[in-house]
Amino acid sequence: MTQIINNTESPFWEHWLGVMTIIFGVLLVAMQGTEILRQSTLKPDSAAVQDVPPRCPEYDLEKDGLSVEYCHAMVAHLKGQILTTPKWFRSFEIKLSTVGLVFALLSIIAGIALIDNRAWATSACLAVFLGLTLVDGITFIAVYASGPLARSLYLWNDMLWLVIHMTMTAAILAGIHEEQARGALPNPDRDG
Repeated sequence: MTQIINNTESPFWEHWLGVMTIIFGVLLVAMQGTEILRQSTLKPDSAAVQDVPPRCPEYDLEKDGLSVEYCHAMVAHLKGQILTTPKWFRSFEIKLSTVGLVFALLSIIAGIALIDNRAWATSACLAVFLGLTLVDGITFIAVYASGPLARSLYLWNDMLWLVIHMTMTAAILAGIHEEQARGALPNPDRDG
């Protein structure tokens, strides 16, 4: 019978939280990068808003299994999205997504540090999760204030990320509390 011996001092919660942090971090990097690209291309002076007829070559559409009507509907949707979104929203969303992207990259580093049992990893994760929760909260408020179409496009996604980051913050706080109870971390309330 093979016996597995754990030679590390790190608790199990650090490993699973590190893995989850990396997974969510990679997903958030992709999402924030996509959002930056989307907001960078949905410009108020684009052809969709200027009533330029859409170019929908049938031979290209056939390759993708799309119809000309579908192409026109996509252009109309983009026009509606651009026209109904407040002017401040685009630049604000690009800035918030950039900050979110930086925090997402930092979360990947913090997750790796948790798995590697670095002394600073729990504090870094807590700071990153609090930062991401703050970004999510600000994004949620901005989306809510931006109008019905933007709310229908973004609100559910932003709520989901807010809940994920609040849950991850609670998990790291519970882990820190457990470590303080075991005496592995200093407890400012007990130790002075």
